[in-house]
Amino acid sequence: MTRSTVRALLLTAVGLLAVPVVAGWNRLVTARAPVPPAGTSPTADPSASEPATDTSATDAPAVTEHERAWPDYLRGFDAHHGPAGSADAGPGEGSLLRGVRLWVESDFLRGYTLGDDVYVVARAPTVVRVHQAGHTPEFGAAFDPLAADYREDGGLPDEPLRTADVMLPGTFPHTLLRLRDPRGLRGAYRAWLHDGHLERVAE
Repeated sequence: MTRSTVRALLLTAVGLLAVPVVAGWNRLVTARAPVPPAGTSPTADPSASEPATDTSATDAPAVTEHERAWPDYLRGFDAHHGPAGSADAGPGEGSLLRGVRLWVESDFLRGYTLGDDVYVVARAPTVVRVHQAGHTPEFGAAFDPLAADYREDGGLPDEPLRTADVMLPGTFPHTLLRLRDPRGLRGAYRAWLHDGHLERVAE
């Protein structure tokens, strides 16, 4: 076998072993801290930020959060980030095994953002959803970056490790260190979800 074939087999094996581990971790975290459902009162978290709550329930959603079962998340990962990736591609256009390999190479990301669309795995903890919403131009523009400029599209950037902020990069082990939220992104996320400005779609 060639070196590239061996590498592909190793990445696939690691990914197939990692999926149940990450899924189990997500289940444990969400059991202790349930993800707020759509319609949850924004007053449940007093840290909501004023600029992000100035919305109307009659407006079309500004941000869409796509919650996908693992097979579709991994196929979609390939459809979006693979060699022929496109932001408009659906899970059916991606390869499951290639998606597994790309996911491992991404350091096991549980979510990612394309424009104002957020893609997360099933049962992704709230911190993952808030982090990805922060990368969207619509949501992120309501907050000031802590230590770097906005992304080119206007979303919040990943913050430096020293901040331990909710916008810390979502790769392992950084994901375990996102402890602080001085800007109130969590509260604003709940408010947007409550008033329909952020729509969650289970796929």
